[in-house]
Amino acid sequence: MGAGRRVVTFGLLCLLVVGGWALAACGAGSGRASLRPTLRLPFWQSTAVQGVDVTRRLTVPSGFGSAGRPFFLHSRRSATSPEPLVLLLHGLYQRPSTVEDATAAASFSDANGFTLVYPVGTHEAWNAGGCCRHDTANDVGYLVDLVHYVATLTPVDLHRVYIWGFSNGGMMAWRAVCQTRGVFAGAGVVAGALLVPCPAPVHVVDLHGAADHTVPFFGGYSTYTRTVFPDSANERRRLAPGSTLQVVLLKDLGHRWPPLRAGSVDALDVLWNGLRGYRVTHPAAVSAPFGGTEG
Repeated sequence: MGAGRRVVTFGLLCLLVVGGWALAACGAGSGRASLRPTLRLPFWQSTAVQGVDVTRRLTVPSGFGSAGRPFFLHSRRSATSPEPLVLLLHGLYQRPSTVEDATAAASFSDANGFTLVYPVGTHEAWNAGGCCRHDTANDVGYLVDLVHYVATLTPVDLHRVYIWGFSNGGMMAWRAVCQTRGVFAGAGVVAGALLVPCPAPVHVVDLHGAADHTVPFFGGYSTYTRTVFPDSANERRRLAPGSTLQVVLLKDLGHRWPPLRAGSVDALDVLWNGLRGYRVTHPAAVSAPFGGTEG
């Protein structure tokens, strides 16, 4: 496609083909590159405090369908007003620490004023619909439970809950936003693919590397996942009227997060700026008012 930058608008789809690491504005966000310190979330501990913020390892309590499943919550110790909430999903054979190391999402959430949750996939995988490891866990129910439970632990703006993910986690973000109502205002996908029907309007920002052979953007067989993926360039045709889809296609990027360095694309910045303006008009009610267990 050449070394330059090409911006093409296709109705629901806003497609950016980026040569090198330049990025043009498209839709709601500008994608400014920004380096930030990594807080190194203490995934080996139950609780840790960094200034006004606290990171806790928690489990979903009894009373929820996903009781006993773990997750990590990074929030302000004494939040008094509701904040947006972001669930950030790891990829296949990964853990939350893998994504945190690649993105420094905890620092990003502190700087942008939202609560961050790291869900944990069963067997390091997500039941995203046809990939990967043929996982059968009720992950949609687990993610909805996390939203409702976290809202009992810290003030959450239920109009502004977003779900982001990498690879298999990005596929799960697609599934969660497509198969729930009144929960997620938008989904951010990095190196993922839409594998399920999506009958209602959704708002999605999709970053993908054109050199990705693990989850090829233009579809095809992946020897790593043993999956035949659909052509993501045609995702817009599978979305309901009223949906928005912003695609950022990075010319030289393989199957990874864009590296967090000067001159690169800051994926979290693109996701946040592309989605933060979307809201759920009538959020689903919080289903449980009680606390859980740390483990």
